[in-house]
Amino acid sequence: MTTPPTETSSRVQHQNESRDPSRLASQGDGASADVPRMERLLDDLLCVPPGERSVMLEDLCEAYPEDAASLRQRYEALDRMGMLEHEAPAPPAQIGAFHILEQIGAGGMGVVYRAHQEDIGRIVAIKVLRPEFAWLLPNRQRFLREARVVAQLEHPAIVPVLQFGEHDGQPFLVMRHIAGRSLAGVLSSLDESPVAARTGDAIVRALAEGPEGVDEVAVGSALHGLETRWSHGVVRLLLPIAEGLGHAHARGVVHRDVKPSNILISREGQAHMCDFGLASLDHDDQLTRSGALLGSVPYMAPEQVEGLTTDARSDVFSFGSVLYEALFGRRPFGKTSSSETMHAIARMDPPSLATGLPHVEKDLLAIVARCLEKRSAHRYKDGVALAHDLRNYLSNRPVSARRLTYVRRVARFARREPVRCSLIAATGALLMLLASLAGYLWAEQETLAAGRDTLRGERLERELALGYHALVANQAEM
Repeated sequence: MTTPPTETSSRVQHQNESRDPSRLASQGDGASADVPRMERLLDDLLCVPPGERSVMLEDLCEAYPEDAASLRQRYEALDRMGMLEHEAPAPPAQIGAFHILEQIGAGGMGVVYRAHQEDIGRIVAIKVLRPEFAWLLPNRQRFLREARVVAQLEHPAIVPVLQFGEHDGQPFLVMRHIAGRSLAGVLSSLDESPVAARTGDAIVRALAEGPEGVDEVAVGSALHGLETRWSHGVVRLLLPIAEGLGHAHARGVVHRDVKPSNILISREGQAHMCDFGLASLDHDDQLTRSGALLGSVPYMAPEQVEGLTTDARSDVFSFGSVLYEALFGRRPFGKTSSSETMHAIARMDPPSLATGLPHVEKDLLAIVARCLEKRSAHRYKDGVALAHDLRNYLSNRPVSARRLTYVRRVARFARREPVRCSLIAATGALLMLLASLAGYLWAEQETLAAGRDTLRGERLERELALGYHALVANQAEM
């Protein structure tokens, strides 16, 4: 599979201050001046969840009274033609040279199919725009931009785009097919097991529940053993995603929608990042929807929630939310509604990391906490710095998220170099033993010397006494 199944992506309007008419279609979209404003207004309207469209329609009509009547008429006409249905269309039998096998995923704007490329005989994944979005120029431009963005990225953890085309007026992307499950599916399969009791073997069992099965040997190799502790297994599983994000960030690409359903885990246990449909390139946000918040609410960064500029550090925050959920079995800011979740992201700290899972090392807790800092300046600057700290954690080296004391440095060295540490400890113990033995022998020598001096003194005293008595006896005889 190559794209998130079903989780609604983003384009969510803030219920209160974020839905300010002054921030709607006229703002932040200057580069789409070649697109008629009515199309942009309809784009804004269609890209929110169906249940929120009536409220969005009123907001747009209030913000643009001169276009209100025409906007209402076009929206009602689309509704009568059945073009506002949000369900995925029935799979086509053929798209160009690709024979469609089955639907394997659906996102906010697109549907993904598993397909057979008949001319060269390989299995691929094809992403197609939903019919209600395909006729709008901004959506087609975004779809093309996704292909261009991913074409600039060559990394093992990023699902590559193999081809871009159009079939019967609908644009499509051909991507590498990842046989496995999304991280969202893996985590949902783990909900029944206690987090503290999990090991790497739990990932194997979760992958085995997917339609593609699992290669247990390969997963064990990827995790460095199926009995590895859960925290190490999770970090080894997600480290390639941090590295892939670092690769993208170094090239000016910000994903802006990092979440479990956009992370695919192959049957061999390799993680891959997909769906760059919301990505920005070199801070060129010209195709950002006006008045809409980009991303998936539970994984948004505070600046996304507040409608501010995003950068690589926004992806770091989202990655931290994913890492937190994988480690603790719950979302860091999970609330009952989107508005409550956004408030928690912007204003509240996640539940205490230190008490959530006692056997997770403090270094890893510090890494997660740094990812989830409210102020972007306090987070890792990009995926490169984040991946560097994750690798340090796995190799028992100091992490930048946590300062080291002398005692912790010694303890870390002992964990990282157990053989050398044992040799050093044995050498130290031997030296102490030799020093103790030398001290003992010296003390014994001193004792013997003192004893000899005492004996000599006593003998001398006896000899003097005998001499004295002999002298006295001689004087008496005289």
